[in-house]
Amino acid sequence: MKLLGSALVAALLFVVAKYIFLSTPLGEIAAKLKSGADLTYTATYTTTGGVRATIVRQPPNLALIRGDRRYIVTSQDTWICRSSTACTRLPGSPTADPLARDVAKSFGGHLITPGVAAGLLLGAVAISNLKTETTRRTIAGQPSSCVAVDGVTKAVLDEAGLESDPGPAWMSVCSTDAGVLAELVVRRSDGRAPISMKLTKYSSGVAAADAFRPPPRAKVTSG
Repeated sequence: MKLLGSALVAALLFVVAKYIFLSTPLGEIAAKLKSGADLTYTATYTTTGGVRATIVRQPPNLALIRGDRRYIVTSQDTWICRSSTACTRLPGSPTADPLARDVAKSFGGHLITPGVAAGLLLGAVAISNLKTETTRRTIAGQPSSCVAVDGVTKAVLDEAGLESDPGPAWMSVCSTDAGVLAELVVRRSDGRAPISMKLTKYSSGVAAADAFRPPPRAKVTSG
């Protein structure tokens, strides 16, 4: 009976903690980004250095494209393309939203998935003395909610696969009302160029028929 009571208390505490988190600005935007995993869309971004990047989602398929690099996940396979002529095929799908470190390694931390952005917010909520500010903006024609967070720790950024220094970082994350990542900016304390992604074009469909296939001239090897 005591074990049952303890389990019930733990379950209730979890529900209360989840409710409290979801009622915070961090939780609200994280929940929006998580809900966007069910959408079909093509989102184009300007990333660090002015490089164009694209996220194409058609559940369970997901394609991340930046320059010549691609990270493609389908229900059967995963392809990691380091260039337009060389790809590695991995059998099976890791998750609908790839592992943060895999994506960071593929794109040098310059392309962040909505799931990873939500994870950054989830990690930040546990930081004490965190300063937050919320705003409403229109980004690429999409009504969006944003939260700026000052004091993000190295541990939170490392978990997302982003290189960071020991000092606290400033971060801003925006989600469209539909749950698409609209903007992400991370400013680290060591003066390095910020990590940035800003939505420039959005369509509720798959713009390219070959989005979930390696480039046609790519040599594919098995990993």
